[in-house]
Amino acid sequence: MKLVGYIRVNDRQVEDGFGLAVQEKMIRTWCRQQGHTLGGPVYRDEGYSGTLPAPERPALADALSEVEDGQAAGIVVGRLDRLARRLVTQEAILAQVWKNDGRVFTAAQGETLQHDPEDPMRTAMRQMMGVFSELEHSMIVARLRVGREKRSRAGVPLLMSVWVSLPGRLLRLRSSRCRGWRRRRGWRTPRP
Repeated sequence: MKLVGYIRVNDRQVEDGFGLAVQEKMIRTWCRQQGHTLGGPVYRDEGYSGTLPAPERPALADALSEVEDGQAAGIVVGRLDRLARRLVTQEAILAQVWKNDGRVFTAAQGETLQHDPEDPMRTAMRQMMGVFSELEHSMIVARLRVGREKRSRAGVPLLMSVWVSLPGRLLRLRSSRCRGWRRRRGWRTPRP
């Protein structure tokens, strides 16, 4: 079966061992073992949160378009949380694929099956995975917020990152470099 691969990473996964290279290797290995082929390059969203809906993630939108246009029979990801970190987003993406008669696979668990009225536990388990993925994301955000507050109270400068899209690559700038870079380019931080 011809599938389209999708990988996603925000800046945290790069450091925690589940970066783009690891995800792509998982997908390619799984496809080879299962007898599936990838119809082209693996679509990559680097620096995009899994909480964003599909239209706000360019590579995911392109991958879903391939399924919609019939160029691929489905989409494969390393783990289901690569598609979404919010349950409603996960279910919307799955529904979009299934609406177009596509299939969804994860290298970690195989096919993610549609709802079956004869087996409501299948849907419940898939949705529970989505709930725990969302919880994990919320816990990470809460820990980071607490850490920033502690650093701020202690008078330690906050390290912030800015992602800059340049032709052919995505560049991550840390706070110490960002201020000078913005100043040299004449950029201003937008104020709400």
